[in-house]
Amino acid sequence: MHNDVLLMLSLIWVAHIGMDRTIGYGLKYPTHFKDSHLDNI
Repeated sequence: MHNDVLLMLSLIWVAHIGMDRTIGYGLKYPTHFKDSHLDNI
């Protein structure tokens, strides 16, 4: 695999995580979808 492909995939992944955290969605708990490590949505 080329380094360019790996770089693009990692940038997309990091941007996705950043957007989720910015909007207020964090890591989800298996108890309920609205339970996250940030707060109860």
